[in-house]
Amino acid sequence: MGEGNSDSSVWPQVELEDVNVFEFSGIQNFSLKKIEKRWLLFEDSFQSVADLGHLKELVAILNNISFLKGEFSSDFLEKQEQISSNTSTQLLSETNSTQLSEKYSANGNSSTLPQHIDGDGNTLREKFVSGPATLTIQGKDNIWKLTLLDSLDGKFLSVEVVKNNGAPQIVHVDPQLSRVFSQPGKYYADLHLFSAKPERVLHIEVASSGNEVWELNKVTEGTFSFIQPERVKGIEVPQAGMEFYLHAILSTQSPNMFFTKIPAELSAPFLIVKTVQEKSNISIGSEQLEEVLTISRMQGHDEFIGYSSYQQAYFSIGTQKVEHLGRALLSLRSRPVFPRGIGQIYKTRLTVWDNRGEEQVREFSRNSSGWNEYNSDTNLVGVDTIFWRISTLQTEGKTENIPPKDLLPVMSWEFFTRDNSAVPLKLTFFCSDKPDKQHWVRIGKNTPLYPVQPSVITEILALLPAPKVRK
Repeated sequence: MGEGNSDSSVWPQVELEDVNVFEFSGIQNFSLKKIEKRWLLFEDSFQSVADLGHLKELVAILNNISFLKGEFSSDFLEKQEQISSNTSTQLLSETNSTQLSEKYSANGNSSTLPQHIDGDGNTLREKFVSGPATLTIQGKDNIWKLTLLDSLDGKFLSVEVVKNNGAPQIVHVDPQLSRVFSQPGKYYADLHLFSAKPERVLHIEVASSGNEVWELNKVTEGTFSFIQPERVKGIEVPQAGMEFYLHAILSTQSPNMFFTKIPAELSAPFLIVKTVQEKSNISIGSEQLEEVLTISRMQGHDEFIGYSSYQQAYFSIGTQKVEHLGRALLSLRSRPVFPRGIGQIYKTRLTVWDNRGEEQVREFSRNSSGWNEYNSDTNLVGVDTIFWRISTLQTEGKTENIPPKDLLPVMSWEFFTRDNSAVPLKLTFFCSDKPDKQHWVRIGKNTPLYPVQPSVITEILALLPAPKVRK
């Protein structure tokens, strides 16, 4: 019996920050490259930001691999040298692997290779016999080339190691190394459209085709308030709604890898989302990081193409996912129609139109004992109930821009604060002139319309106290 020991001195021991490239060939063909402090994955003509967690896992496996040392027969060592010399000029032959397997199964040992499954549903055994797998690591000072030769009994892997173009060395290592060679390129892909984490977002801006631009700033932990549009400036968004929205936007991933060339002409942006986050662990640039997601239609097609500034690349996105992002946007817009607290209102003006288009105007003001109507000495009961009902009113869907000729005014409310510190709020309710008789509400002036249930208007009008004229 001859003696052969695995020489682990040539094995790579690296820190992620000291590596520039991991390149896989053979079983998988892709590369992971550090470019301007960003790790990127390249496979065929596609790319993406690389998942740092999986990169660290790769380094940990390499650095913590177990080396198997012991006595091996001279016949086995001779066979390993033959395999090593063959891998540089030809594929690993299935016959050679079979012969080795038969030799060791004759000793009563199982000769199956580790049955790791790759992204295509193939096992590593199937791939080993079709050709060797190679990982090249380019560090700051050294270059390692690891070539997977064979596996017997599932007890070790034989790997040829070449360091800095030196003499090849064969080492025998723990089979867990097969995890490194079995993972497809997409395993290392970070397909997120934003790098931001919900807790680090300071500002968000959303614009969709034909609608207003919405901007929110972080006020306190978990609380955001509007800064645009002007009519809702200063209004806070409930924490639950904001958490849902941020989760919906920031957890969205591209279904596929990214590409750097636009496949066709794009129309005007359909949806734009911008986030500003505190940088925290990001060491380059300013204190804050701005990222933008832009989604557009391809001209002449229904397909959507997105551009992520985080990925610095384009991606295809299905209509259903775009609609999902749109529904998430509505979670911000589904705010109460009456955004100010009842206690802030001291005067209101109500206008009601009848079926002939004639209007009736009534004014109410708050005093120390309740509400009274202009030109009346009698306190009114029910005004606060009306305001409460309006405060519970939610918009029902997407905004619309409808020509005035297609709308019939039904009712309008103007609300005023005592110190005039806020812009007077005006709600105008309309009924469609079309057969569907859809009802709408406009918040402010010259703004889009929100759909509302007709029953709400009927209920509010029914709560109105009868006019009482001062005697």
